[in-house]
Order: sequence, then C-alpha cells, then structure tokens
Amino acid sequence: MKPGERARAFKAEVQQKIQKLLEDFASGQLSQAQFDIIYERYHSQLILAEYAVESGKDAAVDIARSGPSTISLKEAAKGKATGIAIYHISGQRMIETLGDFAIPEDILEPILQDLMRQISTGNTPQRYVERIASRYWLLFTIGRHTISITLFHNEPSPMQLRETQRLHQDFEAANSSLLADPKVEASRLAFPFRVFIRQQFGGPPQV
Repeated sequence: MKPGERARAFKAEVQQKIQKLLEDFASGQLSQAQFDIIYERYHSQLILAEYAVESGKDAAVDIARSGPSTISLKEAAKGKATGIAIYHISGQRMIETLGDFAIPEDILEPILQDLMRQISTGNTPQRYVERIASRYWLLFTIGRHTISITLFHNEPSPMQLRETQRLHQDFEAANSSLLADPKVEASRLAFPFRVFIRQQFGGPPQV
C-alpha cells in the first residue's frame, strides 16, 4: 500500500460517517446530545485523517481510531424512558404511574397548572418538554382526556417524541369511553405505554 493511501481511505470513511450522522439527525433518529457527542468524535478523527494525508504518516490513523466506539457513545447519550404518569384532565388527578416515576409534586404541579390553563383557553399544545436536571427530561403529551408525563434519562430524540405521541393516541383510542368518566378506574384501562418502557430497557416482549 502506497504511503498516505490508508489515510486517504480513512478520511473518506469518516466523511461518509459524518454524512450518515447528518442524515440520521435530520430524520429524527438522534437527540441533540447524541449528535453533539458523536459529531465531536468524527470531527476529531477527520482532523487527524487530514493530518495523516498531508504528512503521509499513516500511523495517525491508528490514533484516530482509538477511543470509545460511536455505538457506546450513542448509547451513553440515548434517551431512555424510566417511567410514565397519566393525569386525567376532567378528574384533575393522577390515575396511574408506570415504571420508575419519582418526581416531586413541586416540580410537576406548576407545569400541569400551566398546561391546564392553556387547555381551558383552547390553546392546547400537543406536547411540552421540560429539562428538570442535568440528565433528566419530562415529556408532557396532551390528549383529549389525559396528559401523559414521561420521565426520560437523557434527552429524548424526535423519533421518541413521535412514538410517545402515537402511544398516547392509542391509549386514548382504546379507553375513550372509560376516560370520559371523571371517576375512571385505572384497573379497567389498557396501557400501551408499558410496551414502550420495556423496550427502552431491552426487556423481552411479554405475551
């Protein structure tokens, strides 16, 4: 292999990876945090690759390849749903919590009150995302009868936001007649959200 040939091949490989990363973010498959951490790694590799091409020092390619894999970086920054709470709008109360959802009332109440005010004026948002700690996020998804509040460890990606929206729509469609009652009993409801939480943590499908 001619001097610099390996470096040029590696540079082209990194450029392809950057292009794929841009496409993945544009299609909503990655959160901003995932994009930033992976782009930083690819950018560093590209700088070293360009140095290797210009200097003819192919050994710099080995340095560029060292470090954590992009898969491990992506997993480390991936949004994971740890728990979900369901708030009943007409009943003005929580009717169920699933998974690990230990959020203090003094954090939830002001946001819920603000959303209820918006609902009462007819300005109902479809969803609202709030960062509550350095690596924790709350996603409020609003439907006709309920608000689902999903706790994420790390920022959820646009794809996860869309999936949560779909699950909420399925939840309300499956339970439409029951949710019309302000005194609805959670024990009678179907919860598509359970599947979402299990999948987030790689649990086996339950039948």
